[in-house]
Formats: sequence, structure tokens, C-alpha cells
Amino acid sequence: MQRYGAFLFVDIEESVTLSRVMPFDEYEKMLIEYSSVAKTIPEHLRAKYSAEYGFLENGSADFKLIGPKARGDEVLYAIHFDYDIEKEERYQGYLNRAVYLLLVAAIEFKRKWYDSKVNEEVAEDGRPRIELACGLHCGRISENISSNDDALGGYHLGLGKRSETISRLGRYCHIVASSESYEALMAYVQPGYSLKQKLFFEPLPFADNMLKGISSSHAFHELKFFTRLWHEQVGELDISADDDKSLEDSEFPKKDILRPFRENFWKYNIDSELLMLKYYDLSKDKSRNVERSNDIALEGLALAEKELPSSPVKEKVYSDMAFWYMKLGYHEDSIECGKMALEYNREYDIVYQIMVSALRKLKGPELESSEESDRDKFKEWACRAVRISPNSPSNHFQAALAYEYSREDLPNGRKHICNRKIIHHLQITNQLDSDYFKRVNMYNKYGINYRADID
Repeated sequence: MQRYGAFLFVDIEESVTLSRVMPFDEYEKMLIEYSSVAKTIPEHLRAKYSAEYGFLENGSADFKLIGPKARGDEVLYAIHFDYDIEKEERYQGYLNRAVYLLLVAAIEFKRKWYDSKVNEEVAEDGRPRIELACGLHCGRISENISSNDDALGGYHLGLGKRSETISRLGRYCHIVASSESYEALMAYVQPGYSLKQKLFFEPLPFADNMLKGISSSHAFHELKFFTRLWHEQVGELDISADDDKSLEDSEFPKKDILRPFRENFWKYNIDSELLMLKYYDLSKDKSRNVERSNDIALEGLALAEKELPSSPVKEKVYSDMAFWYMKLGYHEDSIECGKMALEYNREYDIVYQIMVSALRKLKGPELESSEESDRDKFKEWACRAVRISPNSPSNHFQAALAYEYSREDLPNGRKHICNRKIIHHLQITNQLDSDYFKRVNMYNKYGINYRADID
């Protein structure tokens, strides 16, 4: 057996400078609130991520969460376990999941710290909010560490600490993953998507001397933005509020949108996700107030348009604009914003989904008989989304639709090839999410005819 773990280091940036310029009582108050926020994170994971967190609470000491372990203004969280080389695939999955959980912890820690009383007072004084640096890493722990011992040590703990140090150089949210933890995140698949389509990172250059003797061959990636992580609920959102409740009184954070450059985008990312969560929660209620849904869409669009000129991540903002335009019924504008998002990030598969949906709504039932160029666009966007994110049932369903639309253009001798592709994508849709497959009901509608043509 070998002992492996995932680590998250969190530290207050410029803490030495703050200790010199802040009155002692104010500095002590800051550390007390910082410690209080740190202690809420494990319970947040238990409350909101029981599916992911369950493997830590299976009645065994093999899997263990440690933290928060505080050293001054530095906080460490770790998830560690015995690694059985004969069950490598299973335990690699555990490691991937552990890194993901700690990334969730980092996002939630930063959110709560951003909205803490200390930072509210700082912002009211016109000063920049006090930032947190977060570093993620995973790897082997010193062999002398037992499963019941909270004392952690070894090379990889040091590298995790260096990830946190390097995060201070970041341009975006100062959450940095080492190459090992980055690869673990990219390998982790949730229902519908691999995380690489929800979490977007950017390589972060650094000076070799920042690693303090650790091999300079390591790479580090900063979290650039996240999208559609609604299960995270980054912020406490009252999704059971009455429809009559005004947007001004709702629970998602709306203040301080126009903060300085880096703070502005981080706040925008959180606010835009919460608006989408609110919109989709309303859409589940068939008796919902359509006007209120439109109000949320208009607010989301206005938020994105205000953010766009100064945003360091324009693909995210253009994607949000495409989404809100589509929900408001401006489908041509939605497609144009989607194209702009793809100019910045060709691998952003959610944008292809939005464009496909917008084109379907723009053309309606006539899409099947519309100009060949429209059907070609639909097929190109749908198939590219499948190539980028093959774990998405909706992507495969859209691809099946695309082949159905292009089927009529083919001579009878080649239609059977198209039929096979339709059946192939429908079968994968069903395998990935049988409930989704039942909702769209496409196989029952078309599958028998296609199978007859194939046979």
C-alpha cells in the first residue's frame, strides 16, 4: 500500500504588509473571521456534495479529510487514502474526485471571504478587498503517515504550498492547480460533461526560484472561469422564493458588480451563474411567471454587456450573452454572440449547444426543409460539440437530429449510412442518460423506421 492525497493550501495575500498597516485589533478581527470561514468549508462539502463526499464517510479510516489545519494565516485541507496498485483505476478515480472536492472548497472559501464582514468594511472604505491565494496539488504522502495521523509531510506537501505561492501571480481568481491536480480535474467526468468543459484554466508562467528547490519541470494552471457549475451553488440562493418577490430582494449577490478589474470578473462569474440557476429553477415550474423569467434574462444580459468591455475572459461573457439572447427570443443575436465566443475559444462546447438550440428555434419545424446551408451549420456545430464533449447526452441527441435533417439530401443508396449514425447517437444518448432519452422520445418516433432501412 502507498498513501496518496489531494491538498488545498489557502493563504491571505499580502498578510505581512497588512499586519504592519492595520491596527492590531483590526488585524486580529480579520484572522478570527478568516478562521471562522475556514471552519465552515468541511460542513459545506458534507451538506451539498454528499454524492462526491460519501467515499470519505464509508465507515472506514482508509479515506480521510483533514482540515482546516491553520498555521497563522495559512490553512491546509487534505483528503488522503491508501492506494492499492492492483486497483489503480478505482483509486485514480478517488484521487480525481478528491481534487475536485478541494477545488469546490477553494471556490466556496473565496466566495465567503469575498462577502465577509471584514471585506465589506474594506470595500466601504474604498480599498481593494483582501485577496486569498489558493493552491491545489495531489500526490504521494510520506510513508510513515498512518491513516489515523493528522500529521502530513513529504515532497508533495511542499509542492502544494508552492502552488499557493505561485497563485498570487495570477490574472484571474488566484486559484492555481499543479500539473498533477490539473490532469486529475480534466480526467474527472460528471454526468453529462467532463470537467474540462466546465472548468477553464490557463497556464501560469512563473520564475523557477519561486519553487524554492523543487523541480522546475512542473507546470501550473490558473482557473480562468467556470460555467454551468450549478450544483455548486456558489452562494446561498433562495430558489424557493415566491414569484412575487422582487429581484432586488432576492438572495443572489448583486452588490459590488463594478469592482476593480480582477474582483469585477470573479464577482461577475458568480453572479451570472446564480442568475442562470435562478432562471432554470423558475423554468421547472409550469405555472411560473414568464415576465419574471424575462426580467432575470434581461438582468443577465445587462450584466454581461456591462462586463464585456473590461473582461479578461470574453468567451465566457459572449457565451452568457448568447444564452440570454436565446432565452429572450433573439435567436440571430444569440448565434452571433456564440460565434464571437468561439473566436476566443474554439473548444467551448456549451457555445455550440446554444447556437444549435438558437438555430432550431429560429427556423422552427422548417429547419428540416430549409436551405442546405442552415442544415450544414446545424450538423457542423452539433458534431463538433460531440467531438469536444462525448459524455454529453444532449450533444449526441443534437447530432442525431443533425443527421436526420441531412438525410433527405442524400440519394437512397446512401441514406442507410446516415441511418446508422442516427441510431448510433441515439443509443449513446440512451446509455448516458436514459431519463433524458425518454423525455426527447426520438427513438420511439424514428428508430423503428431507421432500423428497417438498415436491415
